[in-house]
Amino acid sequence: MSPHSFNRLSLPAAAVLLLAGCHPPPPEIWVPGEGYGETLLIELASSEIRVGEWLEIDAERHTGPWIRVPRAEELPQGNCWWRRPPPPVERGVGANVRWFVEPEGKFNIPSPGDAFRRRVRFDRAGTYTIRAQSSGCPGPFDSAPRTIRVLP
Repeated sequence: MSPHSFNRLSLPAAAVLLLAGCHPPPPEIWVPGEGYGETLLIELASSEIRVGEWLEIDAERHTGPWIRVPRAEELPQGNCWWRRPPPPVERGVGANVRWFVEPEGKFNIPSPGDAFRRRVRFDRAGTYTIRAQSSGCPGPFDSAPRTIRVLP
């Protein structure tokens, strides 16, 4: 067998393997059920730190209930769905939310070895408010604010 005939034989085999990886839409999906709610909780390593110290921050997301329904050809605009049921509680989502501090604080810039760790620090003494925002279903939702006291 010449190298050229081998290439012709392997091309259809490659196409079959490639198509085998494609999946049709699932027959059932998970959507928000009756009484659906979303909660985002902020977790602070401490509520009191000193000027210039880094404060570890994290978040925990709660969503549900989710129900399984037959997949329609088209979902209504703005409706969200999942292939598998989302976890009702997601811990350690601090790297997956948007953080806000008033007055302004400085957040760490995650490095490759520290990609999931979030910290904040403050250059002045005072009382600061921190909150987080998560993407949700159908739109973003906020945590309750938490207060941080920064000592000189």
